Amino acid sequence: MYRLIDKVAAMGISVVMSNHDLNRTLKHADKALLLDKGVCVSFGPVEAVLDPESLSNVYKTQVKRVELEDRSLLVFD
Repeated sequence: MYRLIDKVAAMGISVVMSNHDLNRTLKHADKALLLDKGVCVSFGPVEAVLDPESLSNVYKTQVKRVELEDRSLLVFD
């Protein structure tokens, strides 16, 4: 499914989707919208929106961003 989304996006077509796998969002999305109980907390470039401090506040748990090989991963404590 993600390969298909990448192909469609490469054609210049915007793809809007809901995703609860934050690491997939970090890997595939250009922009993200972070909601807390239906209220917008942040919107913009995925790297800025999925920052550990904002995610820790929304999910009420410690979130860290780690680098593994050539990509960033979000890790929840």
